[in-house]
Amino acid sequence: MITNEDAKSRWTRKITKYNLDYVTSTEDNNKCNIAMYDIFLEDWFNALKTKVNCHLRTDYKKHKASEAKSIKDRIDKRVEIIRDDQTTWLSSILDKNTHTNIVIDKVLVDEEPGVTTKRLATNPGEVKKAVDNDFANMFRKRNTQLNTLTPFWQHIYEPTGKFKKVMEVTTKNITLKEWNNTVKDLNKKSAAGLSGINYKIIQQLPEELVLLLIRFGNLTIQTGLVPMAWKTSVILPIPSPPTLNTTFGILDLLLCWIVFRKPLQR
Repeated sequence: MITNEDAKSRWTRKITKYNLDYVTSTEDNNKCNIAMYDIFLEDWFNALKTKVNCHLRTDYKKHKASEAKSIKDRIDKRVEIIRDDQTTWLSSILDKNTHTNIVIDKVLVDEEPGVTTKRLATNPGEVKKAVDNDFANMFRKRNTQLNTLTPFWQHIYEPTGKFKKVMEVTTKNITLKEWNNTVKDLNKKSAAGLSGINYKIIQQLPEELVLLLIRFGNLTIQTGLVPMAWKTSVILPIPSPPTLNTTFGILDLLLCWIVFRKPLQR
């Protein structure tokens, strides 16, 4: 291609400026720099596409790096607000204007109880009742046992790796020896929970009653059903000594049947 010297000089200046935008390292210069000699010759045009593609890849890397930095800066700013300015943080997450409400004004319901035919309900009262029932059924309390699941879900929930051995130990029955070793180390001065039964009383129980309690405890381990009373505690605020920065400490009085928990920490 024939061109005059003025055109070559003008394009040389443009290419020089273009190359300067991508100067990051010697290796990048060798890969991406557009040649300043033999401009507009056939070989120069053949190499131009490769150089432009190199520039495009460099632009993409810069964009992703800038995007990652922007995300990190926003995360750091949010963490700083959560740590140092809880008032602003709470105001931002409680701002109702930033949340979009989902309005359910129609829902499919059964035409009649026990019939698979559906109809579209639009009455507000009927829609609310149907949605309430659906959510109540969706988030109902479940007692799912591993042996009642399908093989597919049993495989999903099966412990893996180091947790498999740990989980197997926790499902073993508590023995009388483990009970005695645990009870022996209990603090007799610990306060009683809601039941009024403290560790001192538990240490004096006859063996017949201990065996009954062990059977009951093993039953909860095998079924996964824990009595609500065992999960209920009394929380008492206790004034802290003047040397501490806090005004109150917290005393959690859990039911004395916490004795069952210690043998599981095998």
